[in-house]
Amino acid sequence: MITTEKERLILIAANNSAHLNKPKLWNKFAYHNELPSSYEIEETFHTWKEFKKRVYLCIALQNKEYFFISSNWNQYATLNSFPSSILYARIFGSWENVQKIVYGDLPSEELKRISLLSVARLNIAYFSVPKKWVEHSKNRKLPSLDVYKKSFGSWENALKLVVDDKDFTEIIAKKEVEKGLFRRKYTKESILKVASEHIEHFKTVQQWSAFAKENKLPSKTVYIKHFGYFSKAKEAVQQYIKDNYTE
Repeated sequence: MITTEKERLILIAANNSAHLNKPKLWNKFAYHNELPSSYEIEETFHTWKEFKKRVYLCIALQNKEYFFISSNWNQYATLNSFPSSILYARIFGSWENVQKIVYGDLPSEELKRISLLSVARLNIAYFSVPKKWVEHSKNRKLPSLDVYKKSFGSWENALKLVVDDKDFTEIIAKKEVEKGLFRRKYTKESILKVASEHIEHFKTVQQWSAFAKENKLPSKTVYIKHFGYFSKAKEAVQQYIKDNYTE
């Protein structure tokens, strides 16, 4: 609840922070919205810098889940027209100074969890699909899937805290359907064809495992499941080649 005129003004400015860069910009905005001018604000807050400091802190506190990592904040700030980490450092002396005010004495593990969740929220299109996140996090140097599993127990536990219940249910349902399709898509005929097309890599378990993983082909486990032993799979592939490619 707003209890003072100061707080009301801080909240208005926080929602329109793009006009705070210079007093001249604020005055133009204030004139059209019947708000106090920069001169009146300086009388109330003593200095323009002090006013900006109060407004910036208000923004940070209202969005603290995105505030832990400066690069993460900058991405979020750009989307919402908020001050960048550089502007915070100028006002508060350093990024670390304002972080101490925003987070107080929160344990380091809790701060880490806050940071991880904010990264996931800003990249939800990738985080909602584990395979996409593995590649995206590697390319953007973001926390890996293993980091999330270690901090939250599982990818699903982290996802629950990032999206609402409805979206979570839909994502998990889709994942289960895809998993089921993946399990059913391989037949003896299809995997023999795959191996015959890459016969030069189908010589040892180790060689095929590395090649299959890199090229997203049926794993050694798929072949062993169908033929019992990898050696039996190799024999079946040779027979398949003989039956289908030898005149």
